[in-house]
This record gives sequence, structure tokens and C-alpha cells, in this order.
Amino acid sequence: MPYIGNTAADRFVAAKAATQFSGNGSTTAFTLDHAVGSDEDILVSVDGVIQEPSVAYAVSNGTTLTFTAAPSSDSGNNIFVYYLFRTIGTVGHPSNQALSATTGTFSGNIIIPDAGNIGSASDTDAMSISSGGVVTFSQTPSGTQTYTPLLNVDNISDVSTYAVNNTYINSTYDYYFVSAFFKPATDGVTLYQRLYISASQDNGALTQGGVAPNSWEYAQIGGTNTSGGDSTAAGATLHFTTIGNATGEGIHFHNHYYANNEKANTIYWHGQSSHHATNGSHVGSVTSGGSGTPGSLYQYSLVGMDFYFSSGNISTGRINVYGIKSYV
Repeated sequence: MPYIGNTAADRFVAAKAATQFSGNGSTTAFTLDHAVGSDEDILVSVDGVIQEPSVAYAVSNGTTLTFTAAPSSDSGNNIFVYYLFRTIGTVGHPSNQALSATTGTFSGNIIIPDAGNIGSASDTDAMSISSGGVVTFSQTPSGTQTYTPLLNVDNISDVSTYAVNNTYINSTYDYYFVSAFFKPATDGVTLYQRLYISASQDNGALTQGGVAPNSWEYAQIGGTNTSGGDSTAAGATLHFTTIGNATGEGIHFHNHYYANNEKANTIYWHGQSSHHATNGSHVGSVTSGGSGTPGSLYQYSLVGMDFYFSSGNISTGRINVYGIKSYV
């Protein structure tokens, strides 16, 4: 029928059903007219012979048809490509909208914004990653045979006793590791350790220093000096010879505490220390001990410990406490 204006464009255009190419005996790559998603989305014939997908040819980037061997040279078009399926378009998720999925597989890296968080539905900030790549956990990581940091104090100053209570030492972990440095306010002193034990994992009503016999031994590294005891007053000695308090002096030590939740053995501990004596000479020592009499206190658990010098305060110090879930 007549109309006013320009001729209307076709509303529907049939897609090209096939593409023809001419082989020359050397060219292996040809460009398709339509993008496809896989090798099986096209039917390819060379010189009248149907080619096997992914063996005789392959499609990459949607439109690049590459033959394993260059098609022969023949008069006219001897390569026919029939489109069985075509890629019409792709769907992309909007970058500013949340994505929800039950599972997913990523072929590349996962990158989050600087200082971004990674977490669960209930704890969205379980971990954060700074612009420098430093990972910070909002909760204490847990697992078996893994050192979990429980306490890190680097500014101990002018205290008579430093105590680690059952907030950190309790039934949560089976094994504990303590590393510390203490400098005495008084020259020529001894560092003592007392362990707090309890049958009910409470605040540690029983202590080695007051109730449980304190079995302990120490030996000088590189020497023949050894000693030990079952003191019920002072606690266990963690070193041989007294400690100096001059500049650069003090005592470094680390101890391991075992069988905290076994309730079948007393609490065993052992460790090493390094310090300078009052005359400035260096002394290394090894120490070990148990929480009490096996026949009466084997069912008790460790719930705390404290450290103090035989005279005067702890002038300065620092301490780290770690827990391990399974016994080693």
C-alpha cells in the first residue's frame, strides 16, 4: 500500500545459514560470519568430506575456525561451514549489584577492593585485606595442631607479679606455649613460675605454690650445674644463677605445657631460658617440671600461671601465649 516518507527497513532478516571458503593448501585459519560457542556448533565439509569436531578443526574466540591440516587447493569454494547453533549474545552480571549463588568455580584471581572484607552471611567481616596485602582476622583462627595466638603484651611495666589467668589458659586448648622476657627492678634475683590448677576449670583455687607440690628441675646449658626441688612456697625456678638488671640484661624464656585436658596425667612442662647474670656473663638453662603429685592431682587441669622475681618488681617485660587444639 502507498506510504509517506522513506521506505521502511526490513523487520526480519534471515541469518546466513552457511559460509564458504576456498582452501589453498597452506591457510589453516578462517573467520566465520557468526560466532559459535563450541566446535560442535558447526558442521564443516572439506571437498565433500565431513570433518570431525575438535579433531580436524577447532573454533576459538567464537569466530576463528582453525584446521589441524590446511585444506587442499581446489577450484572455487571447497570448504562449507553450516551453522547449527549460534552465539546471539552474552549475559553479564551488573557490576554494582550483589551476586548470590550456591556454588562457584573461578578460573582466575578473586580481587576485592583495598581494605575490603571477606566473610559469611553471619560474619561479613571475618577477614580483611589491606592495600598492602596484610590479612587481618576479626576472630581467632582455630584448628588442630596450629599455634593460635591468645595473648600478646609488649608493655609490661613495674608489676610485682605477672599473671596469665583462665581467660587464656582453660579447657579450650590441650597444649600451651609461652614465650616471654622479664627484666628485674632489683639486681641478682631469681625468676619463679607458679602454675594454677583446678579440677573444674574454674579460677584455679589450687596452686603449686600453696597446695600442690612443685616438682621441677633445671640444668645449665654447657655446664654441669643442675638442681631442682619440690618447693611449696616459691614455685619453680626457671634458670641457673641469678639475673642482672643492668642495661641489656634480663631473662628470655619459653615453656611448653602438656596434657592440659587429659585428666590422666599431671601437667608437665619444659622449656629453655637465656639471661645475663649479675656479673654480666651469659647463662643458658633448660627446665622441666610437673604440676604436682601424680596420685592425687592427675585429674587437675591447668587454668593459669604467674611469674615473679624473688625480690623487687618486674621492671619491664613482654609475653606471648599460644594454644594448640590437639595434643602433640
